[in-house]
Amino acid sequence: MTAMYRSVFAVLLVFVCTAGVEQKPQPQPPSVDELAAIATRGKLLYEYDQAAWHSADAVKKVDVPQGVMDRYVAQKTSSGWIVMWGRFSQSRDKFLIACEAIQSASPEVFTIKKHDPPLEDAGFYFHAARAIETTRQEFHGEKRPYNMAVLPADNGNFYVYIVPAQTVWGVYPVGGDIRYRISGDGLNIVSKRRMHQDIIDFTIRNDAIYSLHTHILSDTPEDSDVFDVLTRQPLIPEYIFTCNFTYKVTPEASIHAVEANACGKECEAYVAKLPGFQAFRKAGCPDMAGVP
Repeated sequence: MTAMYRSVFAVLLVFVCTAGVEQKPQPQPPSVDELAAIATRGKLLYEYDQAAWHSADAVKKVDVPQGVMDRYVAQKTSSGWIVMWGRFSQSRDKFLIACEAIQSASPEVFTIKKHDPPLEDAGFYFHAARAIETTRQEFHGEKRPYNMAVLPADNGNFYVYIVPAQTVWGVYPVGGDIRYRISGDGLNIVSKRRMHQDIIDFTIRNDAIYSLHTHILSDTPEDSDVFDVLTRQPLIPEYIFTCNFTYKVTPEASIHAVEANACGKECEAYVAKLPGFQAFRKAGCPDMAGVP
């Protein structure tokens, strides 16, 4: 075969092989509205956690008989957060509210209103408390404390979040978190979304200007990514590397898609080879990056 024929044959072979490969559509990042919805839920999750924390401090200062409270439910209203502390009735068909913690103009300050006898609620607080109870019975995590939060979802349902609790000041747990969708009566699990895999405890350097993690369970950021950014100190943005995209979560509770990547490989291995991810590693901080 002459050189010319070999060249023509090679060109034809390349053409045939290329034509036989179906071009897959490029994945698209979530829309601006979808990212905004994730950011909103993450910010509400953070606010819920803060309301529970500071209201608990306020409740501890009030003389309440033992046994009248064993759980709480928080709700955001037009005037701020209200946290109801109480227990189920003996027949478990009402939520008995013994203390009402009301957020003041300062988000960290709550005033307490005692109810003796307890207020009986068969509406939002009762159903939300029952949604938490349903989730708690299904969840099986590690042997460590977890925090739970319940937020309204569409169609009258609830979102119930389970996130690992921070137990050491300055050490932040990330991962091992789940979001459930629970029916409006609080009795049935409609869906379950594992947001991140294993729990990792880490600290942040004082000079850090960003943090990062890889995410292989989905191609979108999670509600708890926003929660994590708002919870940690110092307040710095977080870069999230998925199989096809890179996102930036800001301390202002916003999410932006900043880079698109074509995957076509095993996601975890691919993300580790991304130029952007390698740039973070070259900064000498493979887990929590500091000044590059």
